[in-house]
Amino acid sequence: MAANDKKISSLTEWVYSNIADAANIVVAHAGANYRIMMSTIRQYVLGNREINGTGSNDIPTNGGTQILANKRLNEPSFNSDVRLSSDVTATQMNFLSGLDHNVKNTLNNIGNDILTIENRIDGLEEDVGSIALSTFVATYGFNAGGSNQSFLAEVLSPDVSMVDPEKIIVQIYILNGPARILASDVVIQINIGESNTFHSISLSGLEFGKQYSLRVLSNV
Repeated sequence: MAANDKKISSLTEWVYSNIADAANIVVAHAGANYRIMMSTIRQYVLGNREINGTGSNDIPTNGGTQILANKRLNEPSFNSDVRLSSDVTATQMNFLSGLDHNVKNTLNNIGNDILTIENRIDGLEEDVGSIALSTFVATYGFNAGGSNQSFLAEVLSPDVSMVDPEKIIVQIYILNGPARILASDVVIQINIGESNTFHSISLSGLEFGKQYSLRVLSNV
């Protein structure tokens, strides 16, 4: 027996972690002998695919970063053991397309907006109730010469100075021909003078050149 001729059972085992891609094995086929590299054998066994590769036909691995296209998942789970219901369809999932906000936060914001609107409605109901019980004191029309303007009580009407400042109600309208539109963006401030008397009204947020109507009522 030649020095390199040994029984298979007496050969040193070549474990997986030590096998080199460049190693060769010899095979016989159709009366001829061939040598095949281990890397070629792997390529043959895998059908010329790569494990954890990025090609469309490559083999995915657990934890590998890959893109899976055209795969059907029946009842998958996402980051938990709870499976997605089989009743959830692709059409329903497609409704999420274009969603770029946190749905929970958006719904919370809507709830807060609704609460704010409800509070404003309550406030308007109180204002309407107060106005219904109010008496007319003075009206004053003017063209806005800037975003801020002030009017002395005595200019509005001599009767205004006799009214308790805490009972004053002021409304501001934009005049558009015969129509009057409540100027909700205008900020109204009632100024108190000496001896706790009604001194003046300050307006901010006016639009230059627009015609306004100022109404003063007393909630008595």
